[in-house]
Parts: sequence; structure tokens; C-alpha cells
Amino acid sequence: MDGKIEASVEPTLVKHTYLLARVGGNYNAVRVEGNAVGPIMLHGQGAGALPTGSAVMADVMALCRGLNAPCASFDNTGFGNKPLPQAEILPASQGVAMHYFRFSVSDRPGVLASIAKTMAENEISIAQAVQKGDHKASDVPIVFLTHCARASAVAETIRAIDAMPFTLRPTVHFPIL
Repeated sequence: MDGKIEASVEPTLVKHTYLLARVGGNYNAVRVEGNAVGPIMLHGQGAGALPTGSAVMADVMALCRGLNAPCASFDNTGFGNKPLPQAEILPASQGVAMHYFRFSVSDRPGVLASIAKTMAENEISIAQAVQKGDHKASDVPIVFLTHCARASAVAETIRAIDAMPFTLRPTVHFPIL
């Protein structure tokens, strides 16, 4: 965004249509999205005896090669590299993503409207809402999926809704890739 890199390491929901959602076993994957190329995924073995042994041996070889050329920088391919310039990282509060919210609230009139109003005040657009009431229960889960929203707006929304008198448990929230 604006020439900055947006990166995070956090629990995230992944749409089932993404290849990233199908990575399993001892495989790892990284998904990178560029403004000129779109999404790119790197996928391969990353755990287990052979992949780990291969990575460790490559690192040992890179260290040995580096002893003969103290000014050079080597990666695990054995090719010399110049250090990359420092990337400018987008602050986490400015990150933009779709989001999943689950609010556990009292089952009474106006609660859904209050939550939607708070989201609107923080410029969060609702893509989908589900409320399945149970006449025997005093509380009800309300689930929202949103369009893209800024992380700072999401944090403020959660803080405000968790402080409301009808909220029974802390909000469950995940960004959606």
C-alpha cells in the first residue's frame, strides 16, 4: 500500500478457494501479492527429516563459503548477494483486510442495530450478517463478515462493542485473506 509492504503473522481465515487453504502435511507455503503480478504462491516441503536436513546442510555450506569471502553475503544457494535496501513496513494499524466477527450478546431488540451502527461509525461495511436465535437461550451469537476495513477501525469497533452492556463474552475476531 503506497509503496510500503503490508505483512503480518497472525491467525487468519483463508478462503477455501485459495490454494493456500489446501496446504497440508509437511508442506509449507507462502502467498505474496504484488500490484503488478497479483498473487504468487511458493509451496514445498518444509518439515520432516529430508527437508530439514537439506536446509541445515545448505546453511552450513553457506557459512563455510562465507569464511573465504568475509565481505560477501551468501544465501543457501551458494550465490553471492548484495543486501537489499530496508523495506518500509506499513504499520499494523493501517493494514486493510476483510474480517470475521462473532459477538456473544443478550438476545433482545436493538442489539443487532447497535452493533451495525458502531461498525458504520468506524467505517466498516458489512458483507454478511447471521443471527440464529434460540428462544431457550438468553444469549445469541451474531456473526459478521465485512468488506475490507482498516485494522485500527476494527480494533476500535471491538473495544466499543465489548464495552456495551449487552455483550456477554469478548469478541472473536479474525482477518480474512
